[in-house]
Amino acid sequence: MEKIPLFDRTISLLSRVMDLRARNHKVIISNIANADTPDYKEFRMHVDEALKRHSGPGSARRLRRTSRAHFPVGRQDAAGARVTREPTSPNSLRGDGNTVDPDRSMSRMAENSLLYNTAAQILNKKLQGIKAAIQGGSGGK
Repeated sequence: MEKIPLFDRTISLLSRVMDLRARNHKVIISNIANADTPDYKEFRMHVDEALKRHSGPGSARRLRRTSRAHFPVGRQDAAGARVTREPTSPNSLRGDGNTVDPDRSMSRMAENSLLYNTAAQILNKKLQGIKAAIQGGSGGK
């Protein structure tokens, strides 16, 4: 007999999206907070890349760190997304070596917040559907 999961991969993926977006928000906030720090190099979290690895074919077979004593696999944060430093742009007008562009960072934060809120709304609708099914579709009345 084939096993049919109650909670499909959508809920798992949405949870992963929200976790990565929350971590990305912290990275962006850190960049904005250091916008005036000399020689500070902007960090960038590659969320889309991590999501493709999570949802792509063979994602269940990737290496996992099962103990803190194990070496991490690649340069990734705890959520599995790659975090890199942004190189200095040759078009930068800043002379202090800082690579943070506050306007670009605010734009990234707005986009990240929008994507987080979208995932939260989709997850909410999914859970409402499960709740309605449990209650027999009558809304518990």
